[in-house]
Amino acid sequence: MTLLWTSPTKGRSFLRWLRGARNTWIQKQPGRRFWIFFTAAFFFDLGLSIYFFLFNLFLLEHGFTEKRMGFITSALTIGSVVGALPISMLAKRWGLKPLLLICFVCIPMLCVLRTFFFGMSVQITLASLAGLILSVNAVCLPPAIARLTTPENRSFGFSVVFATGIGAGSLAGIIGGSLPALLKNIALFGHAADGMRIVLLISCAITLLAALPMRWLSLKREYEEERKERLFTPFLLRFLPAIAVWSVVTGFFAPFANVYFARHMHMPLGQIGVIFSLSQLVQVGAVLMAPLIYCAIGTIPGVVIMQVATGISLFMLANAETIATARVLYLILTGVQWMSGPGIYSMVMDRTPDEQRSNAAAMQNIVTASSQAAAAATAGSLFERHGYSKPLAGGAGVAALAAMLLYGLLGSDRPGPTIDKA
Repeated sequence: MTLLWTSPTKGRSFLRWLRGARNTWIQKQPGRRFWIFFTAAFFFDLGLSIYFFLFNLFLLEHGFTEKRMGFITSALTIGSVVGALPISMLAKRWGLKPLLLICFVCIPMLCVLRTFFFGMSVQITLASLAGLILSVNAVCLPPAIARLTTPENRSFGFSVVFATGIGAGSLAGIIGGSLPALLKNIALFGHAADGMRIVLLISCAITLLAALPMRWLSLKREYEEERKERLFTPFLLRFLPAIAVWSVVTGFFAPFANVYFARHMHMPLGQIGVIFSLSQLVQVGAVLMAPLIYCAIGTIPGVVIMQVATGISLFMLANAETIATARVLYLILTGVQWMSGPGIYSMVMDRTPDEQRSNAAAMQNIVTASSQAAAAATAGSLFERHGYSKPLAGGAGVAALAAMLLYGLLGSDRPGPTIDKA
């Protein structure tokens, strides 16, 4: 029989190693201010994740078609694109904390209004305003994390906030999928939409809780004057067309995935919630595994492989005939699609001079969001007119085109970072 410890000395060495690892982990933790901000971000992510999971299904109960939901989703995305640059200017003038407080208070108020008014023009207006204010979070979140961390623990800070955001989405699927049915079963409400509205209002209250920790948080209100930067580097001129096509792929099906399972596959809401939650867990694992793949085969080949795998998954999902098959293919789709993200962001940062990186990130976000908004609006009409099989097969072709375009414009990886000098 083999013993786990062959000697007391090895046991003591192992315990010393554990204590050393624990001390190192504690030393790398951000301070109290970071964890206050983390608490606010958790409530914000959890509340909005529940809301966005359930909202399209809520609109479906009130007679909205995929086409109309596509236009509403596009309006929210366009609002976030329009708001990005003005919010950046206001952040320099007012500071991060006031804008984040405005966001954490106004977003749940707008979300409440969206559950009571069903005119198309009102829904588009409210969605546009929500997107405009949500751009505050997109613009202010990274600098806020940077100000609350040090160079030694900054990567940990970003990782824990983003990973928790995905985890909140997983929890949202369970809550949003089960709570409306529970309310209906205990006879509180006769119609499914009534139970959904209560859950949506609860999610708004959870989102509003984010404002409480922010009141106790002190964020520096100082920005260094930045030098004028070029909007486009030679790399961006090659990269942005490829990422625009890829963003069409990532934006055309994601807003309708829950509707696909409800209408096309006739899946109960509770099962949809479970699938949504599992997909979040798959995304966490995929994002953590992605760097291993990029280190092994290179960034651009790795991204291209993930794009091709996404296309294959979409094509197979278009031909899925059973719920069990559709569930498995959707989980694979979300995994390979999200695995491309770390490689894409790493590619932009590696191939862009330091003084150009903020503009590069801004241009990438604008192109990505604009393409996804157009894709959502178009996809809604296609799904309503042709069902899901043909548009999903078409999306598979667009994914293959994005892979060929990325490889054709940027080529294969080189041994080290390639930075455009200009």
